[in-house]
Amino acid sequence: MRKKVNALYFVLGLLALIFCWYYNIQHIQIGGDLKLFVANNLINPASASIFFDISFLFVSISVWFYMEGKKLDIKLWWVYIITGLIIGISISFPLFLIHRNIKLKE
Repeated sequence: MRKKVNALYFVLGLLALIFCWYYNIQHIQIGGDLKLFVANNLINPASASIFFDISFLFVSISVWFYMEGKKLDIKLWWVYIITGLIIGISISFPLFLIHRNIKLKE
């Protein structure tokens, strides 16, 4: 059962990578930087809501990465936080869940 769940997590992470970075690359190609990225996310109430929702979710998940990483003795748990910042939390979270499932199976 865990193999199927891990496969689902992997597919979700891969889809997140494809969809998110499709638009991130477009942003970079037009000369966008981090400041413009944030400004564009705050352009209207709907986009600002999603931006802050994901930002607070990221903080919550980061705390959970720390707690779960320590509890299950997941080495380098903090790499998932860095990956979430640089690549995307929608990618690092499924990868952490796969790692967690592997540790739970041991």
